[in-house]
Amino acid sequence: MLALLLLPMAYAEWAETLSVSVVAPNSYPVPGVPITVIYQKQVGVFDVPLDETVGPERLDGRVEGFTDADGNFITGLIDYVRFGEVRDYYIIAGNQQLHTSVGEHVTGTKHVEVFMENFPIRRVILRALDGDGRALANASVSVTCGEVVMQKTSDSLGIVYFYVSAPATCAVSLAYGSVTLSQSIPEITQDLNLDLPLQLYDLSVRVVDDNSMPLTNVTMLVPGFPQGATDEGGRFVIRRFPSTSAYVTMFYNGRQQATNVDLKSSDFVKVVFDLLPPSISDVNYTMNGTGTARIRAMVRDPGASHSGVAGVYVRYSPNKRIWTTLPMYPTGAYTYEAALPAQEPGTEVFFVIEAVDSRSNKATSAQYSYVVPKIGGNGGGGPSLPSLGGGIDLLGIHIDYLLLLPLIAILAFLLYRLRSRNN
Repeated sequence: MLALLLLPMAYAEWAETLSVSVVAPNSYPVPGVPITVIYQKQVGVFDVPLDETVGPERLDGRVEGFTDADGNFITGLIDYVRFGEVRDYYIIAGNQQLHTSVGEHVTGTKHVEVFMENFPIRRVILRALDGDGRALANASVSVTCGEVVMQKTSDSLGIVYFYVSAPATCAVSLAYGSVTLSQSIPEITQDLNLDLPLQLYDLSVRVVDDNSMPLTNVTMLVPGFPQGATDEGGRFVIRRFPSTSAYVTMFYNGRQQATNVDLKSSDFVKVVFDLLPPSISDVNYTMNGTGTARIRAMVRDPGASHSGVAGVYVRYSPNKRIWTTLPMYPTGAYTYEAALPAQEPGTEVFFVIEAVDSRSNKATSAQYSYVVPKIGGNGGGGPSLPSLGGGIDLLGIHIDYLLLLPLIAILAFLLYRLRSRNN
């Protein structure tokens, strides 16, 4: 871009963009060529007659650099000229020096100079691929050939190309997210085409229940990506996931489950969503002479993908109106226990066992009961059965109707034998 600015003493400040390109005889660009631009910064040079060429030793402005990966060097210049005049400056590219001038270019154009160097330049074409052999766009590619470092991004076909002066050995690094690949390309003497396969795969998850039936509309959360949901087949996919593993959080029917998926292919990974509640069995109790009852139960979390028991509780009530919840503590591999406080003799205490697993699946047992004896001694023992809701008091001891059944049967049998003998 050219701009003409007025200065005192009828001088003008001429700003222009200079582009220097260096190419080889085969028209390939030459990267890494040292470039020096020498120009005039001070007005004092105008003491030299206009018809006298100013040599580079008289000019005090200097810009230095190297051609980039495409063989270009671009810089901005500011020089001083009188109106209607042009002034000398010099471009040195490698071993070549070009004498040119400032002030003669049309506003809005770029001053371009092209040099040709007799270098054996070779082109290397790289194609970035994912783990399934598909072209990988927008991959970051870094190429280091000696002191020349090039940074590029693969196009929609996964293509990246660069030029080197042969023979050359280059180090190539390919990155997509946190997935990387490093490779050395030794002894480049000819044009080269090279595929770079990156171990990058799709995140493919299929969510099913414990019966392997697909779950639809499971909310899926993956850090760094928009919220998604499983389709009618329980499938959820993120193409070309930029990591070798993914932490996936799933929500379904008020339940939450998380899993870590290692990506070794784009095949679907089956994730079983735990929907089975814990199982409660072998509920029993014992009672000491003070009326304190010790409640025990066997609790397991079933299923192939069980999440584990998170908590076991006993809810009890001496009157079925006010219920109190106490935690039960593990005493073995699957056994849990809790102590219920003593109640008044003759009190019937009702209780249920509740269990929850780590996926918030809940289970509740049947309702059980026991009666605090009216005289001292141990009570309980053996499996606790659901209460029939009544009984009789015999010699100060409350006996449940259910316990009277075997006594009645025994008495009936004895009466039958006695009658048989009398006959």
